[in-house]
Amino acid sequence: MASGKAHDLHGLIAATAALLLCVTAIIFKKIGVVDTTGFVFGVVFGAWYLSPDLDMWNTRPIKKWGPFKYFWAPYARLHKHRGWSHSWIVGPGVRILYLAVPVAAIWWCWAFKGADLWLLWLCGGVYVGNWVHLIGDAHWPWT
Repeated sequence: MASGKAHDLHGLIAATAALLLCVTAIIFKKIGVVDTTGFVFGVVFGAWYLSPDLDMWNTRPIKKWGPFKYFWAPYARLHKHRGWSHSWIVGPGVRILYLAVPVAAIWWCWAFKGADLWLLWLCGGVYVGNWVHLIGDAHWPWT
């Protein structure tokens, strides 16, 4: 199991690799700048802020939220460590929904006009960021 600093380093490496791949895709006109920005931001955000370790109260990802860490208290109480929060598909999906509901409510109040494709790329990046964490923990989808 990797340390918190190692997980942060893995996230930085994954974000750098994602950025290089996205720049290459932009050069060859396979994807737009907005979508790639969403994806790279999602990798960073998924690795550093929406980590599977949000289910433990005194961890680096929780501390990164500062005063907003209390938002994650119900999530931490509902999920035991290395349970569903560390699954490859459900874990990141639950954290995205947990965060998306209040954000969408606020956004809707400010005349949200609908999700664009960049939002899907952002969510995809969050998944990649989470998978980097799980690989660092040697937690494979088939185990």
